[in-house]
Amino acid sequence: MATTAKIRKAAVIGVVAVTVLLGFALLASQTQHNQCCHCGVQEYERSFMGFVVESWCEREYDEYDTYRQWRERIGGADCLHLFLPVSEYGPARSLEELRERTQNAESRHQGGDGK
Repeated sequence: MATTAKIRKAAVIGVVAVTVLLGFALLASQTQHNQCCHCGVQEYERSFMGFVVESWCEREYDEYDTYRQWRERIGGADCLHLFLPVSEYGPARSLEELRERTQNAESRHQGGDGK
């Protein structure tokens, strides 16, 4: 009888420890969603406890085909990406939307209206 109680107590302690560790892992991880302000390519940079974990990151993710459109307009050159954080509205889905958001962000930064 005493052995069963010890096993149950150890099992409860183990379950609580695993739950606390999983909770800590979720709270310690962070994802930064960025988009290139030139060509629209996205990146997801994931970190754990402040350290970037490259195997968890996605780089040059072209969900809306904006990079191909940009290359056609520019003439095949590669983009030297300038990644900016994605706004709360989500990533731009076209080059026109990206250009408009970039101009609005620049005007807000310079103290303009920036609707």
